[in-house]
Amino acid sequence: MIPRFRAWDKNNKKMLGWKELDLTKELGEDEITIFEPTGQFAQPMYFYEAMQSTGLKDKNGVEIYEGDIVEFKYPYDKRIKTKGIIVRNDNKACFGISMKETTEQYELYRITAENYLSVIGNKFQNTELLENE
Repeated sequence: MIPRFRAWDKNNKKMLGWKELDLTKELGEDEITIFEPTGQFAQPMYFYEAMQSTGLKDKNGVEIYEGDIVEFKYPYDKRIKTKGIIVRNDNKACFGISMKETTEQYELYRITAENYLSVIGNKFQNTELLENE
């Protein structure tokens, strides 16, 4: 799998997709280059929040990225529904679902994503989705 990313532009408050990004590293500085219809320009990484794709899709075929808010039905009891945020678990080299009601993360697997998850937003553009959780 080739890693795919998207980035939240902190200044302009907009999400930049994979096709709009070209990540470069020059002379020891981290820069992100954004291709615009009028040309290209470079900005330091701290102006952006980069998020990696999990390589998985939800039950509706939507690609799942870090920072996505998902609605989740528990495999062992499909009547129980909750929301969580997709996070990277560096200790296990995998992605997980972080839920407010537990300190543990539910590990994200293809079978879970394809059958039980729906991406309903992301933590930058849809903060209201997690306010009452």
